[in-house]
Amino acid sequence: MPGTRRAPNDRSEARSEKSVGDGQKNLRLKRSTPPQTLGSPGSKSVRRVWLESGLGMQRRVWAIEEWSMRQIAADVWQLSGWPRDFFNVYLVGNVLIDAATRWARWRIARQLRHRSVRLLALTHCHPDHQGSAWAICRRFGVPLACHEADVAAAEGRAPMVPQNRFLRLGRWVWSGPAHPVARVLRDGDELAGFRVIHAPGHTPGHVMFFREADRVVLAGDVLANIHFLSRRPGLREPPRVFSHDYQENRRSIQKLAALRPSLVCFGHGPPHQDRGELAELARRLTAAAPF
Repeated sequence: MPGTRRAPNDRSEARSEKSVGDGQKNLRLKRSTPPQTLGSPGSKSVRRVWLESGLGMQRRVWAIEEWSMRQIAADVWQLSGWPRDFFNVYLVGNVLIDAATRWARWRIARQLRHRSVRLLALTHCHPDHQGSAWAICRRFGVPLACHEADVAAAEGRAPMVPQNRFLRLGRWVWSGPAHPVARVLRDGDELAGFRVIHAPGHTPGHVMFFREADRVVLAGDVLANIHFLSRRPGLREPPRVFSHDYQENRRSIQKLAALRPSLVCFGHGPPHQDRGELAELARRLTAAAPF
C-alpha cells in the first residue's frame, strides 16, 4: 500500500529515523536513547524519541513500539497495545476482532504483517473499537463485519450512540473514517468457530463471540476488567455515559454470566478467568435493579 513502510523484523534492524504518514502530514521519529525492554521477553519495548512535526516543532515524548502479540487461548491472540490491556484487539484464526482507536493503526498493522487476515469484525461501533477499521480494511484488503443494528453507524449513515458530549469527544479524539460493512452479523451466526451472541445495551448492535468447545468469550464492552483511571484490574460495568441503554446492558451481563465462560476477553482490561466473580457481579446487579 502506498505510504506504508515495512516494519523492522527485530530490534537490531530498527532504524534510528523513520517517517510515518497519516494522510495529512508526516511525523518523523528520531531515537534519542537505545530501546529499553520492559517485562518478560516478547513484551513491548519503550523508546524515548523526539517527535518532529512537519512544521519543524519538536517535543519530547514516549513512543511505543509493539513487537508481539500473545496467545491467550487456542487460536486466540491478544495484540499488544499501550497502555497495556486498555484498547484491546484480538486475532481469532484469521479474523481480527475490533480495531481500537485510529491511533492504533500502525501497531495493529505491524503485528499482523506476517499473518493472514480475512475479516475484521467489530463487537460494536464506538470510536475506540472502530477507529482503525478503515485503515486496516484498506491495508489488508479485508471486508468489515458488524451486527445489523450497528451497520448504519459503522458506515457513517447514522451517529454513534449515545449522542452526548462524552461520546462526541471520543469521536473527535479516537474515531476513524466510516467504512462499508460487507458482512452483516446476526444472533446465532458462526465466525471462526465462535457463535455470535447479540448483547445490546452498550450499543444497539453490540455482540459477543462465544466458543462452546472451551467456553471462551470475546465480550467487547458488556463489562470491563479495568479501572479507567487507576488501570487496576477489576470487573465493572462500562460508564453509563457511554452506554446507549445501561439497563439493557445489564441484561446482556446476565447473558454473559449464563454462558459460564472459562475465559472472558474484554475490550478493556486483561482476560478474566474467575467464573465465580462474574456470577457474583451478575447477582448483585440483578438485586440492585431487577428486570
